[in-house]
Amino acid sequence: MSSKKGGKSKFLSEDLNELINESQFLKDSVCNKKITKRQKNDLTEEESISKLIGQYQANSKKKKLDVNVEACKESRQKILDVMNNQLETRKEKSNTLLKNLTEVMVQLEADCNAMKDNEKKLEHLTGAVVKCMQQATTAHKQKLKILRDIHTSFKKQVEGLLTKGAIKPDDRPLWFDVYRAFPPLVEPKFAKPKPENKPIRPILYPEDNIRVKFHSKGYGLGAINMISQTETQTKRLVQQYEKLKSEGVPKKELVEKAAEIVGSERQLEAAKAKITAESPGSVTAKVLAEADIKNIFSEK
Repeated sequence: MSSKKGGKSKFLSEDLNELINESQFLKDSVCNKKITKRQKNDLTEEESISKLIGQYQANSKKKKLDVNVEACKESRQKILDVMNNQLETRKEKSNTLLKNLTEVMVQLEADCNAMKDNEKKLEHLTGAVVKCMQQATTAHKQKLKILRDIHTSFKKQVEGLLTKGAIKPDDRPLWFDVYRAFPPLVEPKFAKPKPENKPIRPILYPEDNIRVKFHSKGYGLGAINMISQTETQTKRLVQQYEKLKSEGVPKKELVEKAAEIVGSERQLEAAKAKITAESPGSVTAKVLAEADIKNIFSEK
């Protein structure tokens, strides 16, 4: 029995030890829990520290950015101020340049106008001088010609008087002997002025062009009666031509129509003249009877 009890106690002690030993895992589990809690706390602290570091870095970056932005703003403002100053100075310089250029342009225009006036005056003066020189040369040439003519005529007269005996040889002038002893090698010459091509003045009337049209076709070439107070045939033709032209008659038909109308009018006038000639009491018959046609141009 004792052996059995002893064996049981051994087994119990072993079991207890095992239990105790096994109970150790409980202690270990509590410790482990504490360790995990500590680790979690450590992790939270590290995370908070890392967050703080990140916030600090972000704040420092923001501060740096703000500082950089402010510095950029200041530098930009300075640059703008410098640019504004440069623009103002350039505007002032450009305004001064414009004023100077306008003054120079005004002076140049005044000088140009003065030069033009001087040019006109010089042209006028040169023209006057040339005219004076031409007049002086023509007058000098005329004088030389007159002197030459006088000399030749006087020489001929002296020679004639000497040959005829009207003048004695002792009474002859001294220059006659000098001219005979030393005759000129070349006769005096003078340049004749060139004939000027003067423009022909317009002597034709505007009606002459119309008269040519009628005369070329044989109209208006009859004799003119100087006694009759009526208008000539050509004048009537011209008047009728202008009248028909104003009415819008074509140019090709103007001459023929005007000639027909004037011819018919002349025939009517001739018939009327015959009637008046037959009646001796008419005014035209009296005028024709009193008129002296033969002595019409003789002065009384």
